Amino acid sequence: MVEFAEFDRLWRTWPWLPITMAMAIVTTIAMVTHRKRTKISLNFPPGPPKWPVVGCLPHLPFGPPPEVMFAKLAEKYGELMLLWMGTRPYVVVSSARMAMAFLKTHDPEFANRPVSVVRDYVSFKGNSIISMSASDPLYQRLRRVFIVELLSPKKIAAARELRKEQKMLKMLQAIRGELDASDRVDFRKAVSTLGLNLSVCMIFGRHCGGKVVPKEIETLMFTFKKAVKLIQRINISDLLPSIRWLDIQGIEAELRDVEIQLRKCIMVLIEQKRLEMSSWSSSEIESGANERDIMSKLLSLEGEDRLNDDQQMGVVFALLIAGSDSISKGIGKAIEELLKHPLFHKRALDELDEVVGRKRLVEELDIVRLPLIQNIIKETLRLHPPAQLLIPHGNLEPCEVAGFHIPARSSVLINLYALSRDPLFWDSPLEFFPDRFIGSNLTVLGNDFHYIPFGYGKRGCPGLNLGMTTLQYGLALCLQCIDWRLSASSTVSETSVGSKDLPDLFVDGELRVDPRLLDSL
Repeated sequence: MVEFAEFDRLWRTWPWLPITMAMAIVTTIAMVTHRKRTKISLNFPPGPPKWPVVGCLPHLPFGPPPEVMFAKLAEKYGELMLLWMGTRPYVVVSSARMAMAFLKTHDPEFANRPVSVVRDYVSFKGNSIISMSASDPLYQRLRRVFIVELLSPKKIAAARELRKEQKMLKMLQAIRGELDASDRVDFRKAVSTLGLNLSVCMIFGRHCGGKVVPKEIETLMFTFKKAVKLIQRINISDLLPSIRWLDIQGIEAELRDVEIQLRKCIMVLIEQKRLEMSSWSSSEIESGANERDIMSKLLSLEGEDRLNDDQQMGVVFALLIAGSDSISKGIGKAIEELLKHPLFHKRALDELDEVVGRKRLVEELDIVRLPLIQNIIKETLRLHPPAQLLIPHGNLEPCEVAGFHIPARSSVLINLYALSRDPLFWDSPLEFFPDRFIGSNLTVLGNDFHYIPFGYGKRGCPGLNLGMTTLQYGLALCLQCIDWRLSASSTVSETSVGSKDLPDLFVDGELRVDPRLLDSL
């Protein structure tokens, strides 16, 4: 939200601010008038009335999360809306039909990213796969590196033991310790830490998984969390680019500092990895030492696949963004839903006992024989995808979609909250019901546009396979090892969709397996 106290201070103490604002308003009015003269015959998507400078902001029902607000507006304006937020056009997609139009039919036109202040500072000079244009040759090269060299099924399988031993089991060991000490644990904090730690561990290797976190890793995680908070803030400079130079909220100044810190943290870890690799013997290399973690593989690339420092830092940041939140949110929300639905919780435990038992720990290879665990993750991703609004798509040129004129440089928001609750495709869409996937051909690959938790097309998530593998295995292991229960004073909110700052959720529980299975690392 805009920090009005700070704005008021600037207004009173800096005499040039009123003049600057007046110039911005006059310029914007002139641009709007020019647009009206040239766009009379164009058929724009419906949307709230637009005012000079502020656009439709006065008509938006602020309060609920954005995805909920957009879904409510779609009930009035339809499956495709045009919202002028400040002076920027935002196109909101709220149906599977329109999602297919933008992500498949017109994928080449909309496979770009809109300009934003955040993008300028966390793209590492335009080298992040998340923010760069899909038409950029570097994007194509990086995406191929992700899919073929870093996140292929073979590479995912090679890191199986790393995911298990270094983080999954260590998180459960930590939770067990807290339960032994105080009979309860802050579950949301635990899974949030798991998501970030597991992502860092898979990127930089086994040395991140010890009981004492190295200082460099700790600094990186602290700085990364600061960056995420800044990314999540609404920046008035994005809505009113003509006054960006004022940096009214101070977000750009903070981003500048965070970028410097991120560069320093990531480069220290990259140099450490280079030093480690220089000491490898020929036998270690032949035995696949460079396949142990993502950074080892990155530094081993040769020829045209070789990446410079900025590109390597961009890869690290993209993996942290995509991995940490999806892992923690997916596993966390799945268990929260099971705590609200004890029948499915019991059935999941029975399935684990029947297929795996309690004398050994579940393995990733067991997942194919655990259909309910798979369906619980699918249903969790329907109600709680990694992001309820896909990362915005953008078009460089004006174009026509489904008979509507889409202005150039629009930010296209695909509202998964609306798609996954559309009664045309889902029976009882608000209900958590994993059995809806029994006998269904629905997958997370995105072939059915009412279910695209990882996106689709050129901007679809390249780490989809790793994400699903980690979520399914993580949930199975958490359920097998601990019989989770809500603490006496805790409740799971039914309306927590989209909330950024949820209250602590304390749980207790008992070990379901032999403690020696967790102590044998």
